[in-house]
Amino acid sequence: MLFRSFWSAANRARLRPAVFPNFDFELPSSDTEEWQFTAEFAVQQLPTPADWSSLEVPKLDVSVPETVVSTNLEILQRGHAELVPVEGRIAKFGDVAVVDIVAPEGAAQRGLVVELGSDRLIEEIENGIRDLAVGESHDVSYELADGSKRLATVTLTALYEKVLPPLDDAFAKAVSEFDSVDTLKADITDSLQSDVN
Repeated sequence: MLFRSFWSAANRARLRPAVFPNFDFELPSSDTEEWQFTAEFAVQQLPTPADWSSLEVPKLDVSVPETVVSTNLEILQRGHAELVPVEGRIAKFGDVAVVDIVAPEGAAQRGLVVELGSDRLIEEIENGIRDLAVGESHDVSYELADGSKRLATVTLTALYEKVLPPLDDAFAKAVSEFDSVDTLKADITDSLQSDVN
């Protein structure tokens, strides 16, 4: 009972004894008096927090590869590319195709615009488009998520290729607040470095 009362009192006071306590107590002189005890003990010292104000952490020196900057510039170019009609060849990766997809029962998607290689279409349908020239049709069989098979006739009604704008100062002015492509490249580099830091 003594130990249980001691630990209960120590926990309420948030004390952490470092040694076994020395107890002293007096027995009550009557049934109406409460039983009391005292305990003397050393407590664990509070830790001294470190002074982080003087801690120096060296800045990570990040070098952005030129290929990464070039990739970001190409993404900008592709976002501002001119779509030029294509004739005389079949569709290929990167082209923008306009297609009609018609199921045998009559359901259809007409005038669907998709960039080939963007993973927006079922693989079998996209592969079927890549076999077509403008005006040609192709019957495609594809599988749904439940495992059932479907048929569709895919017709390529128009085809465009992306012509990237030249990477020059005029391009930099058109797509950013910078006057030169060198300044634009420097800004991309700084942005990539700050993302890492």
